[in-house]
Amino acid sequence: MKVNLYGCMFRTRTLLVCILFYISTLAIAQPKLLTLNNESGSESVFTHQVDSNGNYYVYGVIKSRDVDFNPSDTAVYSLSSSNRDGDLFIAKYAANGSFQWVFKFGGVGVNTPTAIEVKGDYLYVAGKFKNSFDADPSTGITSLHANFSSSSIGASSFLIKYNIRHSPVDTAFLEWATIWGGSTSSGLQVSIMDLEVQNGFIYIAGWALGSSMDLDPTANTHLLSTGSGCSFFVKLNNQYTPNDTLFYKWGGRLGNFTNKRIKVNNSHIYLSGTLSGTTPYDMNPASGVNSITGVGSKDVFLAKYSDSFPPDSNSFFQSAFCFGTAGEDMMNQLELTDSHLYVVGYLGGNCDMDPSSKFRGTNFYWGHKQAFLVKYNITKQFSDTNFFESAFGIAPNASDSWNEFYDVSVSGHEIYVSGFIESSPTSPIDVDPSSKVVQRDGVGILAKYDGSKSPLDTTFLQWAKVFPGLIGCNSIEVHGSRCSMAGYFKSDSLNFNADASIPLIGSSGNASNSQSGFLSSYGSSSGIISSLITIGNKGGITYGMRVLSKGTDKFIAAGTFNGIQYMGFDTLTGPGTYVTQINASTGIQDWVFSIRSNFSDIKVEGNYLYVAYTFGAKTDIDPSSDTAFFGNAGENNLCIARYNLNYPPTSIDFYDWAFVVKLPNTSFRFKFNLATTGSNLYLSGYYAGNSALDVDPSSGIYNIPASVRSNTFLVKYDVTQLPTASTFIKWGFTLPVLPDNSSSSIPSGASVTVKGNDIYLYGVIEVGTSIDLNPSSNVFNISNSGDYDVFLAKYDAGLTPSDSSFFKWAFKIGSAGRQYPVDIDIEGNKLLLGMQYAGTVDFDPSAKTVNLTASAFEDIGIACYDLNYSPSDSLFLKWVFGIGSVSSTSNAETVYDVLLKDSFLYIGGHITGTADMNPASAVSSVSTPMVSAFVCKYDYRYNPNDSLFYQWAYVHHSENSSYVQQMAINNGLMATTGFFRGFDVDFDPNSSSTLKANSRDGSSFILVNSSVNPLPVEWLYCKAKWEGEDAIVNWATSSEKNNRYFTVEFSYDGVHFEQAGEVQSKSTNGFSSVILHYDFNDYLRKEKTIDDVFYRVKQTDMNGDFAYSNVVVLKKDFSSVSSVIVFPNPARNTLNIKASEKEYKVECWGIDGRKYLQTYSFAPETSLKTDQLPVGIYFIQVRNSISGDIVGVEKVVIER
Repeated sequence: MKVNLYGCMFRTRTLLVCILFYISTLAIAQPKLLTLNNESGSESVFTHQVDSNGNYYVYGVIKSRDVDFNPSDTAVYSLSSSNRDGDLFIAKYAANGSFQWVFKFGGVGVNTPTAIEVKGDYLYVAGKFKNSFDADPSTGITSLHANFSSSSIGASSFLIKYNIRHSPVDTAFLEWATIWGGSTSSGLQVSIMDLEVQNGFIYIAGWALGSSMDLDPTANTHLLSTGSGCSFFVKLNNQYTPNDTLFYKWGGRLGNFTNKRIKVNNSHIYLSGTLSGTTPYDMNPASGVNSITGVGSKDVFLAKYSDSFPPDSNSFFQSAFCFGTAGEDMMNQLELTDSHLYVVGYLGGNCDMDPSSKFRGTNFYWGHKQAFLVKYNITKQFSDTNFFESAFGIAPNASDSWNEFYDVSVSGHEIYVSGFIESSPTSPIDVDPSSKVVQRDGVGILAKYDGSKSPLDTTFLQWAKVFPGLIGCNSIEVHGSRCSMAGYFKSDSLNFNADASIPLIGSSGNASNSQSGFLSSYGSSSGIISSLITIGNKGGITYGMRVLSKGTDKFIAAGTFNGIQYMGFDTLTGPGTYVTQINASTGIQDWVFSIRSNFSDIKVEGNYLYVAYTFGAKTDIDPSSDTAFFGNAGENNLCIARYNLNYPPTSIDFYDWAFVVKLPNTSFRFKFNLATTGSNLYLSGYYAGNSALDVDPSSGIYNIPASVRSNTFLVKYDVTQLPTASTFIKWGFTLPVLPDNSSSSIPSGASVTVKGNDIYLYGVIEVGTSIDLNPSSNVFNISNSGDYDVFLAKYDAGLTPSDSSFFKWAFKIGSAGRQYPVDIDIEGNKLLLGMQYAGTVDFDPSAKTVNLTASAFEDIGIACYDLNYSPSDSLFLKWVFGIGSVSSTSNAETVYDVLLKDSFLYIGGHITGTADMNPASAVSSVSTPMVSAFVCKYDYRYNPNDSLFYQWAYVHHSENSSYVQQMAINNGLMATTGFFRGFDVDFDPNSSSTLKANSRDGSSFILVNSSVNPLPVEWLYCKAKWEGEDAIVNWATSSEKNNRYFTVEFSYDGVHFEQAGEVQSKSTNGFSSVILHYDFNDYLRKEKTIDDVFYRVKQTDMNGDFAYSNVVVLKKDFSSVSSVIVFPNPARNTLNIKASEKEYKVECWGIDGRKYLQTYSFAPETSLKTDQLPVGIYFIQVRNSISGDIVGVEKVVIER
């Protein structure tokens, strides 16, 4: 099954909230994934280019798994690297920043990106690699083999040409690929440093070491002796391929220095790089000697050559010079226009940058490691006093600081530079070389200067953006009205919108060795950001805690997070609680907000949302532009807030009211839970502290007393009143634990569930203690009999705790082992209890004994109680069963949530090892090597030993850990939320596909199923044929579960179907695990039609759920034809159609019988724009344009 990734993303390169949305009619169905990711590893963008249409081509390194390259909030496109040293990637983005495509390549070992160039319809890529790799991202194979695959020093360089009129999956995408360095074991190292494509030729510059090097990649040989190291340059004829001997034009050798950049203009070639030491270097590759000598440890050189002559001609060399200081100097980039040449880098001190007789530059340079830009007039000779035009630098504030320009881009007289400055808020740096002072504090810098002015002019600096946080502004490009910048960063939070009031922030993660790539676009005139793409690691940790149903079409999800997270609608700063609303039917996120707090609980009642927070500072709990502050610095508070869900969080009407309960400053323990019913709000939990807890927000006082042990309490509020009203609190009671003489790591507190007029309180009784569960003057003591025991008590919500009838009943479940209650749910007269247990436990509180024995360290126990009876009645316990690992004796299986809906029981938690989820005689095992989340479903109308009791189970396989924290069901849709950590957590429960997400530190997920009742038939095929006057429909299933019968349906237009007949299932009691074949004879159908006939088979299960097979067509010429190919399915904005017809008409029909779209095509493949179609199911009908015959019909799903 094809997995399509889409939906509403809490911006997939951060928090990793995954929303998986299932819309298929297959079993457990087909998902969509939204991630805010937390991968480990490092991603960086080395450089980028912009084509004539404004498309961006990003070139860099990927070291993580499942790195999302799509900046969209509604789609994901991931690549993974299994190479510990990283693979190379190339990604394309449209002018508006939308994702186009990406592919990766590289050999095992270190792969280094060095250069990329876009010219016309072609993309040229150079880099360095080891071992071998396939340069063709399509199905074709073009292998490149490096030298010294097992050596740490050997490496080769590659040059690849791609045709960007095609996509990477097209076999025409790769034009050719070649290497320098060979596959010998000579220890030769070859590094292509730069490439330039001009006038039908490709120029490359680089450096080599180790032995002789063949400059000619064709079958001919042009050997170059590299000796202890040398620079080289090569000219290639772009009209030919490496297989043609005319491909190589010429090549040359220079001295042992770094030949870093090559530019070509006006029949001249310019080389620039770095010299080492004060040794003379011959810059002339011909027989003549033209040497330059550095003055320090590293200096910058610039050389000019004539492109009209080969390197062995004495006319090839034109001129050369170098500049530098006694310290270390470095050039990083050249930019060449018709009349000027610009050089950027850093200098280690004062420097003369004028090669003429004049001495210029000293007044601009002082300090240590200062960023510089120098401008030369290339219409003049190097020796001309007018060759040098201007220079300036950005000097550091301290001798051990470092400033550096990485790249320069020029458009007209506008000069753009990017780089690195070492500054801080307390020590800013002046980025204006004129007398005007423009101070900036940060690390990464992007600045614009007016090249028509002198650096001393106060209008020379146009604007400057500085980005706090470690950032590598590696590459900039100017195209029209946009200036784009690419590189990498390591901050947990980095604002790329430096001057705007609303930040646009990227996150790279917490790990010191992790980083992310980025591509940002700015208005070239203003410097205001217009788009941001981050690629790679995300920081922080999140926990999905709650998911609730609201109305008939919404889910409310909440959890905790730290760091700075990006949730599509807003940037959230933690630590905090996030709350989001999701459209259940479409999976689209409606809104999100966060509060700087710790999460306790949420509940939804009607149109109101109740949230319980705790915090230790003055906190604004109103997410709108208004404010509602509670608490003070140094105080610990519980806050309960109410929000009106008729409004979005941005509305000042969203926040309704709140109140706080002041907690002690030290030495206290607590847990709080909420329950709502009608006009009442219940607060339950446990509290242990050295002072009483006043839970009355009015002027009155209701104290939960101080205690050493954790006392259970329950409070009831009337939410028709304001918290300041004396009648807001209706009553409360405390259930003290005796003896109150020591604290325990396991508190005895309780959670509350309210159904109708009944209150259910459940919790733990500590070792060696007892608890009186009757708050009236009567006494109902329960004492611990083992390690930790479970209690469950029932109260009458219509009475007060002092009333002798308020307490209804209570019982405990205990043994010598340790038990924990986790959750209860109630539907009708059935109460389901989910708990952990160890050893042998009696779950029946009556005189009967119904034992379960844990198979491992701790197992899951699920008990069903009939509320028509009391605990002392033998009919009170209906049934009980356990879930435990049969392969792990040291890990606990854990249940976090039980949910009852429409006579079905759903259980969520985590397991380790292999566990049989079916308590009947049949075995239905799920297996996972690590702690992994699971969900299972049972029909509790049956007993556990009945074959119809177990429905299904699936596991989110994790390499580290994952769990389901809570579940909710709304109008047939099921949502789960929880936590996961590790690589390749599979969120697709279908065995036929995987949908994976990654989290380094830990992330929350939200998973939405379109059908909580998985459809029970796996189709093998559906076919049709004519036999005489009859139509014969054949189909087969590979497995059936709970299947009842099939309905054969026919249609004359492929849209409107009628029933032709029914066929009963051949399975036994609806179940089969073998292939079953079916056929149906539609008698005399040929006589009844003069047109084509369409058939499909509808499957119906025992519960009335149904699904359809594929649609097949019988043409009027009595032949069976296959459907056309339609993809992707599901689709979002575009649908592609392939047909064998030369001319055909495509029509898009809705299930309402309406024709929504149509188009004509004269090519084998065409497309429909579906971005304006409502979400839903459609039929694509293809007709021959000449005959009008229907040649195929396909069902598709349109989603957002």
